Amino acid sequence: MKRLLIPQTQIPGIMNGVVTQISKPMTDSLLRQLRIAAQIGEISYFMDNKCLQPNDESYLLDWGQYKVGDVLWLAENFYYVEQELEYVDVGDESGRCMIPVAEIQEEKIIYKADTNGCELKWRSPVTMPQELARTFVKVTSCSVNQVEGVWLFTYGIKLTERQEQ
Repeated sequence: MKRLLIPQTQIPGIMNGVVTQISKPMTDSLLRQLRIAAQIGEISYFMDNKCLQPNDESYLLDWGQYKVGDVLWLAENFYYVEQELEYVDVGDESGRCMIPVAEIQEEKIIYKADTNGCELKWRSPVTMPQELARTFVKVTSCSVNQVEGVWLFTYGIKLTERQEQ
């Protein structure tokens, strides 16, 4: 299973089923490799022509990070609750809110997406272990497009259950 790193502001939308696609820009390194492929005739110079030729998209999708059918786990900002705390300030739309640690979760983890403005020392989603993942999505489609001069891989996604490896 692969990790999905996205802007943290998209997490509630994915969890609610409102966000059904994500886009990832092609890296400079990949674009350099694709220029070499164009030089030897495997694909067109779509980067310069700003237009994909018939065989370009299938070639490019082989280079994409994710494939149709992949199950991804969503990496989030998270916080390990210290055992000695009795209450944690999780904040909500009406202001500050203190809740007992016992009501959080057995793992004693708080996810930033569940709070509004809570000022904790959040851990980066990059450091989140897969075991703490609670949201999983399945890739339903892949495409390549250009938005404002940036070439993107666009993935259709839908929520799914945790998959055993």
